[in-house]
Amino acid sequence: SGTGVLALFAAQAGARKVYAVEASEAAKLAKRVVAENCLENVVTVVQGTIEQVDLPEQVDVIISEFMGHFLLRESMIDSVLYARDKFLKRGGAIYPSRARMYLAPAFCEGMELNGTSYSEEMQKWGHFLAGMRESYGLDFDCLSTDFEKEMQQELHGINQGVELEPHHLLGPAVCVKEIDLLKASMDDVKRVSQSFTMDISPENLDLKDLSLSAFAGWFSVHFDGSPYNPTLVEVECSNEPSLGLDTHWGKEVFFLIP
Repeated sequence: SGTGVLALFAAQAGARKVYAVEASEAAKLAKRVVAENCLENVVTVVQGTIEQVDLPEQVDVIISEFMGHFLLRESMIDSVLYARDKFLKRGGAIYPSRARMYLAPAFCEGMELNGTSYSEEMQKWGHFLAGMRESYGLDFDCLSTDFEKEMQQELHGINQGVELEPHHLLGPAVCVKEIDLLKASMDDVKRVSQSFTMDISPENLDLKDLSLSAFAGWFSVHFDGSPYNPTLVEVECSNEPSLGLDTHWGKEVFFLIP
């Protein structure tokens, strides 16, 4: 719940009762915000994790901002599923209701990383080797293979945040995972395992200075309620590069090992 903004929106939308669950000390700030807006009779702030707290009743709707980078990195989706199983009434709705993860072929030339890159770390290692030889007459080159393997594991084994533009993409994206928050199990959200094919756009085949060097990733979430309580208008929120929007989550890339 954080400072309670989603709870306040729910109250403004006409909810009879809202339980704002927040594990951190921000719960105290949320209580002040609720009081400041004269909504104490509607919104009750409960401090604790959703796995620890008890509520006096089942709920009709669960609203959360569970998304992490590339949807599942540092995500709170498991807490949403726990809340669903423990507190949501039969036929109740969850917002967001569904989520999709996308990957697209990409090249990294000119891509601005939100962090260090493999090539930068290897360049730094080269400077270190030269500096130790020139300044102290010591040779650390015997560790180069180990350092390279470590950097491959650290920087190619995880996704990295980037400033991703449409021109970095070599072809259209494919959906590699879709999650229905009403049906998904804990095992469903622990990993992404999907067979898929990607196409390189024909116009990129003639650009010989471009090469596939990463998979770019982003996600979308959909607000459509439940079969028993559908929304009047479905809303989709996405951080797709072609939209040109800056979001909290940004875009991610998975580098291919050179």
